[in-house]
Amino acid sequence: MKTFKPALAAMLGGLILSTGMAAYGADDGDKDTKSSSRRVVIPFVATTGLYSWRAGEDNSLLLEARHNDWYKATFKGYCPPLRFETQIGVIAGPIGSFDEFSKVLVDDRICYVDTLEHIADPDKAAKDKKS
Repeated sequence: MKTFKPALAAMLGGLILSTGMAAYGADDGDKDTKSSSRRVVIPFVATTGLYSWRAGEDNSLLLEARHNDWYKATFKGYCPPLRFETQIGVIAGPIGSFDEFSKVLVDDRICYVDTLEHIADPDKAAKDKKS
């Protein structure tokens, strides 16, 4: 199981060890077809938690939140390969939210989030492709 590792939140100006999330501005339609031009924000990351994470095929970060909501974060510039990591640190903003201005600590290196989007469940999408 992949885990999150702590970092110095005070030094980095954010909260770490994310656990649960929801998106602001997301419509109430079908989760598989959710798309919104609004900014995606995952509130209360530091208190309610992320359930899991995994590396995407393009070295993106896939985050699972409560209610089986999934999010995909891409990074600006270089970020160490996530597929080899067993733990990461998620650095949320000062009020505990995670968005495109947040950071992720990977192998003692800070990776800056470039985009954050709400996506369909990757496991369900893989099953649908096989059938």
